[in-house]
Formats: sequence, structure tokens, C-alpha cells
Amino acid sequence: MRTVIKYTSFLILMLLATQLVAQQRTFSVRGGFNYSTVTYEDNNNDYSDNMDVVPGSHIGVLAQIPVKRNVIIETGVILNMRGFIYEDVMNIGGTNFDVKTTGTSYYLDIPVTYRPSFRWKRNQMYALVGPYIGIGFGGEIEMEATSGNNTVSQTDDIVWGSDANSDLKRVDYGLTLGIGYVYRSKLLFGLNYDMGFANLSPTGNNGETIANSSINIHIGYIIGRW
Repeated sequence: MRTVIKYTSFLILMLLATQLVAQQRTFSVRGGFNYSTVTYEDNNNDYSDNMDVVPGSHIGVLAQIPVKRNVIIETGVILNMRGFIYEDVMNIGGTNFDVKTTGTSYYLDIPVTYRPSFRWKRNQMYALVGPYIGIGFGGEIEMEATSGNNTVSQTDDIVWGSDANSDLKRVDYGLTLGIGYVYRSKLLFGLNYDMGFANLSPTGNNGETIANSSINIHIGYIIGRW
């Protein structure tokens, strides 16, 4: 009888714990601003010093899944705008041109982050870390050349692929680091840094490497439980 009572009590406690965790699983929506660029180098030079950031935006839906007290796994889908600005001086036909190339690209990102937090009352501070994978699906590259009062420009859609006729590889992946604050279990504010590990150069010829990086500032709202 004691054994039956013991195992019954254990099952009841496990059931209650499962229900408690299930009640704490939440969905949230978030959106905000990005400041992104790329690192770009080959065997001849490191062009990163000529790079500048491009402002953009993002919006997404994420699920928060508790794994233990004050620790959750967060995952979902985020529509992210990334890009770069590259500026240089080129000599064409004996004339110097100030050349500015602006790239904007769009990704569907899927992050999976580990998010411990410190709680007090209905507020919390948290940190997060984890990988992400992104699928590129759109964007454009605009080149503008200026000499004196003369300016010429050209805009082309990004060609995704892995051959010499492509601009960027489609699949990106990397690491997300971040911190944030949740107010009264509903309103959240966050700052993330996405560090790309994938070499997006289509061919990698001459040691060419291209990698994304961005700082993301966002505000969000927890909209319900599941």
C-alpha cells in the first residue's frame, strides 16, 4: 500500500509540474530596428574598414518554452532586413569616382536561444544565447558612382546561389547574443547581436569571405499561452 501511495503521489506531482510548465509556455510578437553590415575580405585585402552599417527593421513571432525555473528556450520565425554600405574611390578611364554600394537583403531567421532570467514580482531581466539559421529570399544592390557634379547609378536584384553569376549564398547561420527586460510579464525590451558564421561568398574564389553581422533593438508583447 505504501508503494502504491508513493508512486501515486509521484505521478500526481509530475502531472502538476507538467501542467504548471504548460501554463507558462507563451507566445510573443516583437519588432524593431537593425543596424547591420558585413565583414568582407579576400587573399588580397580586408575591405571591412570601407564598410558602414545599414539601418533596417525586423518583425517576428516567438514561443517561450520553460525548461526549468527561470530558464526558457525561445524559438520562432523572424523576418529580418540586413545589408551593408561599401564606399571606395575607383579610377575609371583616368577619372576618380567616389563609389558607394548599398546592399539590402531579407531573411527568414529561425533562432533557438537559451534564456535564463532573474525575476522579481512580475518583472524580469534576462540574457540569451543560441544559434540561428536564416534563409535569404530577396533584396537589391545599388551602386552609385560620383565624379564632380556627375552621378550614375544602377540597381539590381540580389541573385542568390552558389555559382559565379550569383551575389550571395542563400543560407546564413550564426550565433545570437542578447539581453532584455520584461515588464509586468507582458511588455518586453531587448538588445541582440547576431554574428554570422556562414561564408556567403558564392564561390569563395581568391579566399573571398562575406559574413553578416547586426545589432537588433526591439520591443515586444507577450500575447498568450499555449
